[in-house]
Amino acid sequence: MERLESYQESKQRGVQWLLEQLNPDGSIGPVDVGFNYYRLPWTFIISGETRHSVRLCEWVRHNQFAENGDFTGVSPRGLEAYAYENAVFIFGAQMGREFDLAYRGYDRLLAHFDPISGGFRHLPEGSGIPADENIPTVAQCGKTALMMGDIETARCAGAWFQRVWDAQPELPDRLYYVWSAETQSLVLEYPPDRAGQYVVEAQGERQRFTCGGIAAAFLVRLYQATGTSEYLDLARAYQTFSMNSTERQFEVPQVCKTGWGSSLLYEVTGEEIYRDWTVRLGDFYLATQHADGHWENRAPFDDFANHITVTAEFVMHLDTLIGALSRPQPASPPA
Repeated sequence: MERLESYQESKQRGVQWLLEQLNPDGSIGPVDVGFNYYRLPWTFIISGETRHSVRLCEWVRHNQFAENGDFTGVSPRGLEAYAYENAVFIFGAQMGREFDLAYRGYDRLLAHFDPISGGFRHLPEGSGIPADENIPTVAQCGKTALMMGDIETARCAGAWFQRVWDAQPELPDRLYYVWSAETQSLVLEYPPDRAGQYVVEAQGERQRFTCGGIAAAFLVRLYQATGTSEYLDLARAYQTFSMNSTERQFEVPQVCKTGWGSSLLYEVTGEEIYRDWTVRLGDFYLATQHADGHWENRAPFDDFANHITVTAEFVMHLDTLIGALSRPQPASPPA
């Protein structure tokens, strides 16, 4: 209980820091830098700050929401996480009952959907490598599909994760996490200077350690929605990859999503291995939080705007792990 109280206090300090960054018009931080506030409706709703979610969504409605349902406007958009950021905002908008933003945004998000693989292309149309589908994007789009009640599309995303796992040639040493809609195959060849955008080296440093945990988090939610045990088995597999990766993953904030996966796996299985990893992530949040309540990313993503992004995300993860660890009696492992 003492630990849970520390996690709750940490979450509240993070929320308070975010509230202190609000602008008078309801927006937050430097809106001319990027879409760094895409997680804030989600974070504010789970923190009981409904009024601030409403005000931010109203600002987005007038300043960052296009007629076609895309989130474009005064804030410039990056490319690498385009569909992911849209999906996160839609998820929070739906939680906050901002149905115009959620439903129109989701209709637009479906333009990224690949009906053959079941994945979602992560880049906006007409830019970069439009055929690329990666684990973080498909996981969040799948979670958003669940939030929107679109079970069929969420199941397609679940099938995508099975395809990606079955195609892996070098487990447990590395996890290739990009699928090509063009070739309908796992991407194994890429420019050497972009290796981090395609593969997670389990024993490397500064990898995209988000992949295993966010995959597990989506697959557990899909299991909860459908009762299909294969999704839970696959969630375990992705989470195991993350938990068996290098200790150096705790040197970067991207370790955060491994706690997302472990929290939800503990919630549905009650297994100590997931509880212990969840507690470890909770202690990581305590150890890396600044005195004023915020968290930060690593260079080159360590500017003020990214502090808002990371703090909003860590508050969300703390909320999830607090919920999982608060169970009076863990659930019995599924048969």
